[in-house]
Amino acid sequence: MKKIIVFVDESGNAGANLIDKQPFFTLVGMAIDEQRIESIQKEYIELERQTGFEGEVKGSGAIKGGFTDFVIPAVNLVLSNNLPIFWSVIERRFMIACIIVDNFFDDAFNNFVTSEWMIPSQKRQDLANHFYDNLSDETMSLAYNALTYGNSTQARLLIEKLKQNLRKIELYTVLMLSVCFQGFCQILTIFVML
Repeated sequence: MKKIIVFVDESGNAGANLIDKQPFFTLVGMAIDEQRIESIQKEYIELERQTGFEGEVKGSGAIKGGFTDFVIPAVNLVLSNNLPIFWSVIERRFMIACIIVDNFFDDAFNNFVTSEWMIPSQKRQDLANHFYDNLSDETMSLAYNALTYGNSTQARLLIEKLKQNLRKIELYTVLMLSVCFQGFCQILTIFVML
């Protein structure tokens, strides 16, 4: 069986500062057949030797033209070997809105809701778009911290902010979410205490 090795790197990791410092996060990678790694690696090492380049290419340096002697031949090396390249650009604010929906409305993670919020996916996307458009940067940062670090105090505050925001939309949604939020808070508290 053919074995494929995948190399992935990120750009735009601003840690917990998800909103203002760098609004986008990028993942880029390429896949190489394991049998070809050694020959491609030899070509790469020769390229480093010829250009005198050592270390990691950072996007900021490449944009300023600091690595053109190395970057252009390195890109040509990838292209000439027909290596598949893949990438994903994620807007952090939308990512947080999706994490809110996943954590509060997905029946796989919350026993207090049914799958109707996940299927059809349009309902899920509409709710993520609603949070994206209507939550403040402060609430988005609170959501990131509460859901990433499992802080039950922050989660309770987030729940209240989400309830306030959702009161602006249809009443049946607010009533359904009240049960969901109470259940999530209990689950989160148990998780934090473990």
